[in-house]
Amino acid sequence: MGDKGRGSQFMSHSYLGQNTPENFKHGKHGISPVNLNTDDLKRIADIPLIGDYRAKDIIARRPFKSWDEVAKIPGITKEMIEVMKSGRATIE
Repeated sequence: MGDKGRGSQFMSHSYLGQNTPENFKHGKHGISPVNLNTDDLKRIADIPLIGDYRAKDIIARRPFKSWDEVAKIPGITKEMIEVMKSGRATIE
């Protein structure tokens, strides 16, 4: 019974101090735009809901010419893409 709560913690890719989706959406993250085609692992991993695992996958699949290409990465949802775009993440 106590394990139910613990399991959900391990599914999260966020960590203490990581930008929240809400802060990222509203540009409150205090950083310049994150470019998925050129930025390093740490900057991409700091995007809410991304984390190291997804950031490595993003880096392995670049360059991206469109957000549709980003959407084809397993584990990347439309919601995540909307958070990235509204938080000034770019693929330019």
